[in-house]
Amino acid sequence: MLEGHYADSIFSVQSLFVSGPGPGAGRRLQIGPIEVQQERPGFAAPVSRSQPGRLGQQSASPDRTGTALRAECGEESVSDRVQHREGGRCRYDGWLFDLGAIRQGGSVAARAVHHGPQRQTRRHRCRVRPSAVAGGAGHHSTYRRRPAGVHPRCHAPRVRTHCQRTEPGRRTRAQRTHVAMGDFRPVTSDLWPERGHANCNVSGVLSHLLSAFLILPAATAQSFLLPTANHALFEAGGQERYFVGTVGKPWTSGTFGCVRSEGWQLHEGLDIRCLQRDRRGEPIDPVMATAAGTVAYINRRPSLSNYGNYLILRHQIEGVEIYSLYAHLKEIRPALKQGDVVKAGEVVATMGRTCNTREGISRDRAHVHFELDLIVNERFADWYRQTFPTQRNDHGAWNGQNLLGLDPRLLLLEQNDLGAKFSLVGFIRHQTELCRVWVRDANLSWARRYPMLVRPNPAAQKEGIAGYEMALNFNGLPYELIPRAAAEIKTKARLQLLSVNAVEQRKNPARRLVIQKGNRWELATHGLQLLELLTF
Repeated sequence: MLEGHYADSIFSVQSLFVSGPGPGAGRRLQIGPIEVQQERPGFAAPVSRSQPGRLGQQSASPDRTGTALRAECGEESVSDRVQHREGGRCRYDGWLFDLGAIRQGGSVAARAVHHGPQRQTRRHRCRVRPSAVAGGAGHHSTYRRRPAGVHPRCHAPRVRTHCQRTEPGRRTRAQRTHVAMGDFRPVTSDLWPERGHANCNVSGVLSHLLSAFLILPAATAQSFLLPTANHALFEAGGQERYFVGTVGKPWTSGTFGCVRSEGWQLHEGLDIRCLQRDRRGEPIDPVMATAAGTVAYINRRPSLSNYGNYLILRHQIEGVEIYSLYAHLKEIRPALKQGDVVKAGEVVATMGRTCNTREGISRDRAHVHFELDLIVNERFADWYRQTFPTQRNDHGAWNGQNLLGLDPRLLLLEQNDLGAKFSLVGFIRHQTELCRVWVRDANLSWARRYPMLVRPNPAAQKEGIAGYEMALNFNGLPYELIPRAAAEIKTKARLQLLSVNAVEQRKNPARRLVIQKGNRWELATHGLQLLELLTF
């Protein structure tokens, strides 16, 4: 199924319960050719890799790839996410799968799903054609003649150095194919030893099994569409036709990452160039939903945000609650309201150039700012009121500071390359590590909202969770969480920095999460604020 076809394979699906007495201990479910060995639900055996030892040690970890450059709107601040200022503001290697490890033969692998009895004749493969990516002529033909008038933000490509090295953060096609196929391997690390049989709730295992088989086919469908008819992102040399840079700067400053102010200003989305203008030269491009979902938030008062008029849609893709944001819009569809269901490719707004910054957005730089985000904490409004008692927050939980962005450009390019093999979960898991931190919070909301990012730890499973070790990318997005037992913790601190990837920090410094003092790394003010919000 992950290869876009069905092959003759028998899988054993494991969940991870600890061994112990009970009516479900050691029970096996036989469902057609699929055998389910019940253990504890929700996890698959992770791949062997070197792990940091007990909490408290510091070491560089520059071995990961996949970081995306980030860029913001054009102010001289660290990020343009601030809503109110003066003047405005499937890599599945080693990961848990929701139903457990999928074993083929005796080695752990996930390449196809068997349906029906095994055939003795040659295999019959069913070709799966990925759906057209938005931005193609077929997808937008009905919209090209409509003056929808919404302004979308575009994704920025990663910047090549002057020596034209391969773009950092982009995997090779072989790597991406390997990731998408989900090459599970047995664990050799002592952190995740093989697990035995255990207590389980049969109905719970069945629900995990069912959800897994619902999720796997979903990965074969096209997850995200381009938000406008501009599809130069996928054309050779099309970057300048797709991205809008800041005043006097190249198109790279309209991409995602630390791409402004010599790398010290963060841009958390893509600024996408318009294709259509009216007689006055104003943009009239329709802005479309990147995926099916619901309306989470609408701001039609541009003076309240440097986003101007902006719209946030909520999506559920591969079990991930992800949000798309469209900013600087001229107009949001009048009838659209919070809670409305939208289809992928449905026109939701018209491109524009609204914002509340002193500089504004000139007519020639008209664009839509487009983001793909994960939400930090649903209690953001309470945290903000407590942390900044004298400052206004007109947008509640939908304040830009409560959103952690992924690089839409890298995501869309990888999806375009892999087609049906693309996995959103794999993309998130394959971020570059900036640092590792410890948080003493057994009920971490991020772990509840994104359980697919949690690795199993038998010690915490047996003794109870005292807190989490988290790996953050340069934007502060926690893409890996390891529950820890109290016996594993050497520190009494509630928040602690464990390690820093100095190479990644030098390459992407704008978020200012960590700071070096002599030979010692410490959490900076922004890093502490992020952890306080995550654990609030």
